[in-house]
Amino acid sequence: MPKTKQETFHLVALGETMIRHFTRGFHRLEQCTDLGFSIAGSESNLAVGASRLGLSCGWIGKLVDNPLGRKIEREISVHGVDLSRVVWTDKGRVGAFYIEFGSPPRPTQVTYDRKDSAASTLGPGEVDWDYVRTAEWFHTTGITCALSKTCLDTVREGIREAHRGATRVSLDLNYREKLWTPSRCRGVLATLLPELDLLIAGSDDVRKVFGFGGEGADQAGKIQDRFGTKRVLVTCGGQGAVARDEKGSVHGISFERFPVREVDRIGSGDAFAAGFFAGLIERDVDLGLLYGAATCAWKYSVPGDHALISREEMLEVARGGQSVLRR
Repeated sequence: MPKTKQETFHLVALGETMIRHFTRGFHRLEQCTDLGFSIAGSESNLAVGASRLGLSCGWIGKLVDNPLGRKIEREISVHGVDLSRVVWTDKGRVGAFYIEFGSPPRPTQVTYDRKDSAASTLGPGEVDWDYVRTAEWFHTTGITCALSKTCLDTVREGIREAHRGATRVSLDLNYREKLWTPSRCRGVLATLLPELDLLIAGSDDVRKVFGFGGEGADQAGKIQDRFGTKRVLVTCGGQGAVARDEKGSVHGISFERFPVREVDRIGSGDAFAAGFFAGLIERDVDLGLLYGAATCAWKYSVPGDHALISREEMLEVARGGQSVLRR
C-alpha cells in the first residue's frame, strides 16, 4: 500500500494487533454458539487512546493482506492513527485470542491462538526507522519482545535508531506468562532497561519478574538503581500509580477519586498509558498521572480493548464529573 508523506508524530508504537473473540453473557467458551469479534493489541490500544485524546500517533505492525488484516487496519485508522508504515504480507496468518468473561469465583480467562503469526516475523529491515525518528516517543512492550527473536531484534534496533535522533523510548512491561517465564523476561529486559527513557509496569509484574517488593515508589526506585532507567511509572492496581523521574522525585495519584463500576477492565492499562502520554506531552508528569487515571477509569465502563473516550470526556472525569444521565 502507498506511503503518505513524512509527518511528525507525538508517538509511534510498534507491536502486534490480533483478532479479539469474546464470550457474551458470561458464557463459557465450550457452551458458546456465537462470539464477539473485534481487535486488540497493547501498542495499538495505546495509539488509539492517545489519538482520541489529541496526540498525533502512528502504529507499525505486520498484517496479512486479507479480510482480517484489513479489519485491523480499518479499526485502528478510524481513530486517526497513521498506518502508512504498516508492513503488509500475503504470507502467514493473523493472530487471535479468545476471552471467556468470568464472574467470581470464576476468573476471566484468555486463550491465545497467535503462534507463527505474520506479526511475529517482523524484522528490523522491514521498519522505516526515519519514520520512527519523526516522533517524540517510540513505544513498544514486553509482549513484542517475547513474540520471537526477530521481534526482539526489531525492538533492540528500534531503541538504537530512536536514539540516533531525538526520539525518546518507552516500554510497557506487560508481562504475559503464556509467552515467557519470569527469568527469561528478566534476562531480556535487563539488557533493554538501561536504554529506556520510560518504563511502564504494573506493581504485580515488577514483583513477579524482578522480585522487587514494597510499594510502587520503592519498586520504581529499585528499578532505577539496578538498571539505570531514566523514568519509571508503576501502576498499583486499584490503589493508584506512582512515577519516579530522572532526579528521583516521586509523583503519585490515588484512584480513590475515580470510582468505577467494571464493565470490561481489559485494555485499562493501555488506556492509562495513553492518558499519561497525553498529559506528559502537554505539560508534565503530574498532569500525565491525572489524565492517565481519568482515561483508565473511563475505560472500565467501555466494552472492548479500546479507550473510546474524547479529550472533553477525559477532562470532565479529571475534574470530578460523575454524570449518571445526560440529556
